[in-house]
Amino acid sequence: RISVCLFSSRYLRSKDTANACNTNASYLRDRTLAHGANEKLIEKSLLEMKDQNGKAFIKECVEVASSKGEGWVDYDWSHPITKKTEGKSGYVKRIPGFDGLIVVGAYR
Repeated sequence: RISVCLFSSRYLRSKDTANACNTNASYLRDRTLAHGANEKLIEKSLLEMKDQNGKAFIKECVEVASSKGEGWVDYDWSHPITKKTEGKSGYVKRIPGFDGLIVVGAYR
């Protein structure tokens, strides 16, 4: 099972960014813009979200996008079908020209 999330973050602010999210809808900063597994998370801030072991994995995603531009983040999450905590890996990529990042996650 694969999930895809799109996040906007003021922590990724670039000088040359000029899109509606940054100019007309600043309330969307640090918010989830799309979530493939749970639409109730759209427009919510997930920066403080932690996995079942207390790992602040969303903050780590932002750090990876900010420092490297892209990379992997591992965390534990409840599987939507089995309801058991399982290992999950998310590939994080900063979106050029946009104060945001995309994360594609899959259970290991």
